[in-house]
Amino acid sequence: MAFFTNKHLIVAMLVTPVLAVLAWIGVDQWVGEKPHIAISGNTYPLKEEAGCRYVGGSCRLSNGELELELQQQGLGRFALHSSHPLEGVKIALVEVGQNDAKPLPMAVTGGEGRRWQALLGKPNPDQRIQLVARANGALYFAETAVTFTLAEE
Repeated sequence: MAFFTNKHLIVAMLVTPVLAVLAWIGVDQWVGEKPHIAISGNTYPLKEEAGCRYVGGSCRLSNGELELELQQQGLGRFALHSSHPLEGVKIALVEVGQNDAKPLPMAVTGGEGRRWQALLGKPNPDQRIQLVARANGALYFAETAVTFTLAEE
């Protein structure tokens, strides 16, 4: 038990975890990703939230402060709700592995460009939804599974 009587060893065992945590925080500050304001003319991906992978009729997409919620409203009718005004939205149903679909423009249904609607047709499990939205001159894009639309009718 002479091992624990050495003062240097005791101090090292107390200081080491503190230094490890400080190093972890320091490295994150030094090389971590920092949010920045979207630049007009650039394109940015939208991240799928967990609800897009489950049947429920709704899929949330986000990038920073911009949040979009894509909802199925009846057979083939989709509504989009945005946290910020959008200048335009295009949406398409594409077969998995193909990129030849013609995107359809969504029609604005609410004031300020926050609510949009489109009629795409009933999706099947072999398709994906591609979406492009324009806000403040920047383009935001996403591709999501149609799983959230496959509610049993």
